[in-house]
Amino acid sequence: KIFKVLLCICIISIFGIKGASVAKADVGDHVILTKYEIDNVWGYLYRNGDWWGYVNLPFRYANDKLVYCIQPDIKITTNDYIIYDFSRSGYSEDTRKEMELISYYGYRYDGHDDLKYYIATQDLIWRFHGYVDDIKWTKGGEFGEEIDISKEKNEILDLISKHNVLPEFNNSITELKVNETKEFIDNNNVLNNYDIEYSSNIEVIKDGNKLSITPRKLGEYMVKFVHKKNYDSGTFLFDNFNTLTQSVAVFGAPTLIDGSMKIISNKVDVNINKKDEETKELIKLDGIKVKIKNIDTDTYIKDTYEFKDGKISLSLKEGNYRLEEISSVKPYGINEGLEFSITKDDTYKEIDFFNKKVKCEISVFTISGDIKVDSDFEVYDLEENLVYRGRTTNGEAKFELEYGDYIIKEVSVPDGYKLNDKEIKIEVNDKICTSKVTFDNEKVIMPITSKEWDLSYLIILVLDIIGYAFVKKNS
Repeated sequence: KIFKVLLCICIISIFGIKGASVAKADVGDHVILTKYEIDNVWGYLYRNGDWWGYVNLPFRYANDKLVYCIQPDIKITTNDYIIYDFSRSGYSEDTRKEMELISYYGYRYDGHDDLKYYIATQDLIWRFHGYVDDIKWTKGGEFGEEIDISKEKNEILDLISKHNVLPEFNNSITELKVNETKEFIDNNNVLNNYDIEYSSNIEVIKDGNKLSITPRKLGEYMVKFVHKKNYDSGTFLFDNFNTLTQSVAVFGAPTLIDGSMKIISNKVDVNINKKDEETKELIKLDGIKVKIKNIDTDTYIKDTYEFKDGKISLSLKEGNYRLEEISSVKPYGINEGLEFSITKDDTYKEIDFFNKKVKCEISVFTISGDIKVDSDFEVYDLEENLVYRGRTTNGEAKFELEYGDYIIKEVSVPDGYKLNDKEIKIEVNDKICTSKVTFDNEKVIMPITSKEWDLSYLIILVLDIIGYAFVKKNS
């Protein structure tokens, strides 16, 4: 009986954490295990302050797949390994999940390709072994130069601590105009753990811990955060329970969680240009105001919009609209209105809203009492700019002027009439749109002549000549 008890103790010691009975093993495919020693990298394993074992760290491969040692107290004695379910390892399910996380964020994770990350990964996995309290890594023996892997281990553990943390803007809903760009900063510092997936018609640029998102068309878009999967293989134990050899394992990806955010692009930029109907140039006068009505809902967007430098800029949702002008400025009349639509294919809307200069009929009369006189006249604005030059025919002229204040001057009249130098001011607006201006020209009174007067004048002239000759002779 004593012999049987000792035998059981020996078997337990030899197989250590393998735990499960060989007879109950689920035998699978055979694989070839190979290892490649790493020059002068040694791991010293301590328990209760004393080291109880050391190893020269190798890379281990099963059929060319990298595996990790999970039993540092046993040496590799064969290259013939068999694939088992990891439950045969003797480690708990929770430990398996933790080892998967260490493997996932350890060696060969993004930026973790150097030897120190491999050492750090194996170090963290070994610490689940019941006999390992501490590990010291050196070059050249127990008292050789120590290899500091604290940075690498801390980075792996930090990534593990954030494994189930999604970007800060996960589950967010953001409204953006078409072609509007917004930057999203992930203050959780986990964005690099995720690949970004999105549909067409939206542009997403990832730059480190920042996303720049620009919708290119109206619509609702999902931007998905898909946790990076460095490998697709499952977690398996590699061992050979027919002989005493080291247990190794390949670790698959841990359970990964994904997230998403919603972008609602429901508006496009609209630019309304107030233009002169005739010249097609912008009207940059202040005071032109409009209202914008949503025809579909029979509501106004807001009370009023006023043109600034001939423009109104706003954003509108998909729908049908009407521009209603409520005030204009001289010399323009009020536009009766314009309807337009925003469709799902619009990425930008440019609208030209024209105003026509109002022109009123002006009548100029030139007379002299009851006589119609034809004369020339000019029209000036208040800045003394000549805006019109005309001539009456049969005492009358008709022409058009835009809204404004003007001065009309008579500049020439026929012989026999005096020029009327009076400057007549007129105002042209929507209330006073027809004006009549009259210039009354005084007739010039000339000396009366006759044949008798002509003969008398001749006689006097002759006598003057004779008298002049007589005086000259006597002198």
